[in-house]
Amino acid sequence: MQRPRRTALNRREGQRGQILVVAVLAMISMIGGVALILEGGNAYAHQRMVQNGADAVANVGATTLAQRLGGATLTDAGLVSAMSALSGSNGLDSYNAWYTDWQGHLLTSGGATTTNQAAAAAVGGGTIPPSAQGVQVGASQAFGTTFGRVIGFSQFAASAEATAVAGALVSGGFMPIIFTSSSRPSRSRSIRTTATTARVK
Repeated sequence: MQRPRRTALNRREGQRGQILVVAVLAMISMIGGVALILEGGNAYAHQRMVQNGADAVANVGATTLAQRLGGATLTDAGLVSAMSALSGSNGLDSYNAWYTDWQGHLLTSGGATTTNQAAAAAVGGGTIPPSAQGVQVGASQAFGTTFGRVIGFSQFAASAEATAVAGALVSGGFMPIIFTSSSRPSRSRSIRTTATTARVK
């Protein structure tokens, strides 16, 4: 008995459903591409918000310390209160802060400079180091994703660092000037704002 030959129609019927696999893979790739574009823009917007918040918290810390340099009574708890209020109004989830000298170097509780953040005097630690003239702030904010959930990312976190310092006026006619310099580390952006003075003639 001779087997029947497969016709072109029979071959086409055997290939039915293959386009479905290709279509599903193409849709997953398209959703992944859309997610990358939208979530990238969303992450950038949140990064800017956190950076602005960190800058604001650092600036209020330095401004409050400047009042102390001018003779006002200031406690560590008062500084925490001022910085926390601004942190909340800027939508930050959390922030950590450490005291610095006028050059932005971290200080120990005794007033000595250090490069070790674990040894640095934290804002909220109870005491203000004697030579404190600024603060270094690290802030973060978690935010949800939209299309990113499809590819397994339901949440991202944005973080930023900022340092602000203040100095006392010595003599003569001075005008305050703010110099800002920035650098971009691998995972977070750091902006250092240094308040200084210039003599007006």
